[in-house]
Amino acid sequence: MAYLISNISEYDIWADFSMGPMQHEVAFLKEFKVLEDKANAIKLDTGISAELARMIKKWIRPGQKLAVGKQEYKTIIEKFLFSGIHYLFDEAVMEVMWGLKYLMKRYLPEETSNLSNEDRHQMSVGMKMVLDRYGFDYIKPEMVNREIIVFTRVLYECDYAVKKNAKSLRETSKPLEEISGIDCQGWDLQKLATALKVLCYPDEEIETGESEKMLSDTEVDNLVNQAPLYKGKLIGRICFIVYEDIMLADDLRTRTLKVLGSHVEKANEAYEAELVKLREKGSHIEKAQEAYEAELVKLPEKGSHVAEALEAYEAEKGSHVEEAYEAGTGSHVTEAEAAYEAETGCDVEAEAPYEAMSHL
Repeated sequence: MAYLISNISEYDIWADFSMGPMQHEVAFLKEFKVLEDKANAIKLDTGISAELARMIKKWIRPGQKLAVGKQEYKTIIEKFLFSGIHYLFDEAVMEVMWGLKYLMKRYLPEETSNLSNEDRHQMSVGMKMVLDRYGFDYIKPEMVNREIIVFTRVLYECDYAVKKNAKSLRETSKPLEEISGIDCQGWDLQKLATALKVLCYPDEEIETGESEKMLSDTEVDNLVNQAPLYKGKLIGRICFIVYEDIMLADDLRTRTLKVLGSHVEKANEAYEAELVKLREKGSHIEKAQEAYEAELVKLPEKGSHVAEALEAYEAEKGSHVEEAYEAGTGSHVTEAEAAYEAETGCDVEAEAPYEAMSHL
């Protein structure tokens, strides 16, 4: 369970969780407990286990907010626990949950291995926005690793270094239109910062070019010639600091994109290789399934042959038994007749008519 600082933009949450020095400013681990009966710890029909309820009540006070990782958890806790606690589940909370799972290896290394495949492979919404902005929109959640997270965070910082100066740059650049008639509202911030720096320090050399971020040779010449008109209108030191911040951010961004691209390429290769293995495994399973189904088709036919063989066996067995019985019975009768004749001196066949008549 963690106490969260609430004044964090939804799309900035992931960045604070992903940078080491900032992590302690976002979440504070208060207590961790392994629930033995996880299946019944929180359920819609039975509510919350006593153990989990005690833990929640221990740390949450009326008027405070508790972030939960699933909508059903919010419903269950609101239904079964005392009122006065506000429960949160929204996009910002989902970003927090992503951050907590990312930090789990640091705070609870023994629990990291217990994360489900679904929990392991998630992508923060804020992180995806940065990746999409730089053309990495094809990255799958399964490809995300620590290196990709770290260097995406660096890109985020580069963007922030430029963005934080946007408002002041736009305000400072107003004299450009008033004095020189230059409409710079659509200019890239780097180009605008360069123009202000030229006006404040016209004797220093500036790299020129045709990209939207750079001034052309003609533009630089015009600004150098008009620089005296801006004395007292601009604060040179501030313009220089802003220019340096933006240029450093641009240089770092360029180098970071190369490194990040390399890590993404490796992650993509590993992802594709894993897909090939899964397809091969699926192919083997499919073949085994086909063989199994083919064997099932053969079973009735095999059963028919077995039945026929069994019938033939029974018939053959019956024939032999009957022959043996008849042969054995005839032999015993003959022996009995011989014994009778020897004892009585009478012919059994001759007495047969007399015996028959005696029954009449």
